[in-house]
Amino acid sequence: GNNRVVSMADFDAGKDKIMLGAERKTMVMSAQEKEMPAYHEAGHAIVGRMVAEDDRVYKVSIIPRGRALGVTIYLPEQERVS
Repeated sequence: GNNRVVSMADFDAGKDKIMLGAERKTMVMSAQEKEMPAYHEAGHAIVGRMVAEDDRVYKVSIIPRGRALGVTIYLPEQERVS
């Protein structure tokens, strides 16, 4: 929008758009259609948590972007803030 204040959410949305691509807002999915990508990404997050010793799950999303219906993002250890 035309906000005069930039929030952390604005930075996060901008980073996602650059790294993951623009949201496919024209792709309307029913709750039932969102279920499979949700299980799929949850599986990535669970397995990533179980096997990754260094990288933590940073974000899980089922917002369609580019060719993907969802994404699981890991935060490398060197980018973490304590």
